[in-house]
Amino acid sequence: MALRMAQLHIFLLFTAFVMLPIADVLHHIGFLFLGMAAVLGLPACFLQRRLILTHPALVLWLIWWLLAFLSLLWSPDPHHAVLDSAWGLLAIPAMAPLCSQPRRWMWALTFGVAAQAMVQITAWSGLVTSLYIGDGYANGGVYFYPPYVGLWAFMGLMMSGALMLTMPSKTWRVIAWVLAVMAAISIVLTLNRSTWVIAIGGLFLLALRWAWCSYRPRGQWLAPSASLLSVLLILMMSFVQFNMGSYFEVAHDNAGVLAFDRPVQAQGNSSGQATTSTQAGIIQHPGALTRQEITTRRFDTSAGKRILWWHAGWLLLCDRPVAGHGAGSIQRSLAQKEVELPSEWGAGVSGFITFNPHASLVATAIEQGGLGVALLLSVAIIVAVSSWRRARTNVVLIGLAPAWIGLLLFSFTHAVLLEPYTSVLVSILLMASLQFPKSSRAADSSP
Repeated sequence: MALRMAQLHIFLLFTAFVMLPIADVLHHIGFLFLGMAAVLGLPACFLQRRLILTHPALVLWLIWWLLAFLSLLWSPDPHHAVLDSAWGLLAIPAMAPLCSQPRRWMWALTFGVAAQAMVQITAWSGLVTSLYIGDGYANGGVYFYPPYVGLWAFMGLMMSGALMLTMPSKTWRVIAWVLAVMAAISIVLTLNRSTWVIAIGGLFLLALRWAWCSYRPRGQWLAPSASLLSVLLILMMSFVQFNMGSYFEVAHDNAGVLAFDRPVQAQGNSSGQATTSTQAGIIQHPGALTRQEITTRRFDTSAGKRILWWHAGWLLLCDRPVAGHGAGSIQRSLAQKEVELPSEWGAGVSGFITFNPHASLVATAIEQGGLGVALLLSVAIIVAVSSWRRARTNVVLIGLAPAWIGLLLFSFTHAVLLEPYTSVLVSILLMASLQFPKSSRAADSSP
């Protein structure tokens, strides 16, 4: 009976990790399977209660969620609270029986990312038309926000890259290489600059981590290194194929708009309308722009709005520095702060009032105050250190630290904790960083 239950648990967890990256209906089914795996994992979780309940990052992570729910008590808008991301905590008991065998859940996660990549490829090629299409590309496959799909693909790239470098069998290394290429293609098709940057940086960090690993076999360095380099070349060549440089040019122009702080003169054009010249280019406008209009345009970009939210988040943190304004208060707090701020720092920019400030730290600062920020930063630092050390006792986890660092960098520009689709990744990486007793430290030998 125990063997059957263990097999059922592995099946449920594997199926959940395959479905979670695909999103939409399969994403919800994946959470259902994850919940069932969590129930079956409770006995193992109870046996390892000392390890789990004494791990500082895990304890602080649970306290952070407890604070998030308690903050409903002093929130002016508790019915606007976005706390369904707490379903990601199911990964903690679900992964407890398999944390000493990381290859099992790593393969599942990489297969799920590859399945999502196939959805993106078929939609981009025109074989499927009933998906989310943006600018001619199926950026997110079946998910509405492509950057989050790119984050899942980045995690799949780090895990498949680690498997490609550490699998003893050549056949399994080839399979891992194919999955890494699929994850790289998924990252490219999201057309998101944040995921491009963390993907390239993560590959370099993964290569360095593997080079420094004392468990690396002496006779198995050439083929894995060449495989990792080929994935990096495929990722970089795709920038040329899809003209990705134009997206960085847009980012450069937006930076120029942010840096431009003086009024400009109207110039005539062939159509008789006036145009306004700036350092970032020519802005079409039927007349001369005033200083107020120029300063407002400075922040009317993706990067500019994020600067406004970080600025407003800091001011709101100063207003209530300990416990914050409560869960669900982001939109109301930004609306109240908009009245106090100059027009160019709020009222003059469309979309300033939002429930999603596109940064996990900003959302925490507003809703849970300094206490929530301290808890979140403590979890981030502890997991970064423990995930780096984890590879010393299990070589297959050399991709864990690059994955966590990439997630942290991504969370500075995206509120990953406001979506169950991405918040579950935090719990997955946190559980993977747990250090098990000496008897469980041996590198996992199963595929």
